[in-house]
Amino acid sequence: MSGEIYLHGRERREGDRLRRDPALLSAVLDGAGAPTLVLDARGRIVLFNRACETLSGYRADEIRGRFLWDVLVPEAEAPAWKAAFDPIRPERVRARQELSWRTKEGQIRRVAWWDTVLSDADGVPTYVVSTGVDLTELRTLETRAAEIAEKERERVGQDLHDGLGQDLTGVALSCGLLKSKLAAVSPALAAEAGAIETLARKAIGKARSLTRGVYPAGLVAGALPDYLKDMAKFVEETFGVRVELTWDDGLSLRDEASARNLYWIVQEAVTNAVKHGRSRRIRIEGKRESKRAWVTVRDDGKGLGPAVKADGMGLRVMKSRARAIGGELRVADQPGGGVLVECVILDSA
Repeated sequence: MSGEIYLHGRERREGDRLRRDPALLSAVLDGAGAPTLVLDARGRIVLFNRACETLSGYRADEIRGRFLWDVLVPEAEAPAWKAAFDPIRPERVRARQELSWRTKEGQIRRVAWWDTVLSDADGVPTYVVSTGVDLTELRTLETRAAEIAEKERERVGQDLHDGLGQDLTGVALSCGLLKSKLAAVSPALAAEAGAIETLARKAIGKARSLTRGVYPAGLVAGALPDYLKDMAKFVEETFGVRVELTWDDGLSLRDEASARNLYWIVQEAVTNAVKHGRSRRIRIEGKRESKRAWVTVRDDGKGLGPAVKADGMGLRVMKSRARAIGGELRVADQPGGGVLVECVILDSA
């Protein structure tokens, strides 16, 4: 909630005058240009400006007096709206929230809303004024960017597995054959060939870890902790950063898509911690309580800086992935230093 506005004295009289002159108030709202609506204390639509009509496909006279969740809110999100207005609870009306709108044609739009609760002189909430920005095209572009990035990772992962991995396997086999041939001629040379074979097989193991880190092929919902362990091991061996992983046994995910999106969220958070935060220690944690689950990544680095912008593509894609699985992402500096990345999921399984 961005704050409550209390109307006193002259301001209250002017507000009453505006309410008695709906044509004047509608003209003010229509001139705003952005989708703006006014709800009463029960959640019924009082005013609906021209930008809202364009966005929703409804005329103001079609929905005036109806409950918002009966007309414009998808069925899955309706209970949250009803809870905020039955009765109205200002603390549940957030300053900014991104929600889905169902248009008259049945399309779903993603809209960011800025809400303000208006209260009377006695502090009783009377209206909620909401101003929105349509983010549908932006969210579509973010989703498309994530899909392109995932396909590119898949291509690189396959190249590593089918190209580099197979070449290294061939080198290891050749060294093994050479070792066998040299054993009867020169034990010393055979030992050198064996040492090269050992190095080649170690390289194969690293290539496999790198392949899974680039593209976790075969990742299913229940295997996410194992893949995160591989990621942690790779980061420790490659960058010398300590990575701790704890995962509740009761935390399971709905499907492969949820596991994959969470994997990429964690990977991006870990990459930022190593690359931008110069972290030396990272902690990945998965917890579950009742129908609420969350995955957190904490680091001891420099914290958020210019390189990790709140509106940067990396964080936008992370938030898009969180929304895709019905979650919400929070990124913030920690009081003791470092960054906290938290993805909260409802009804994870």
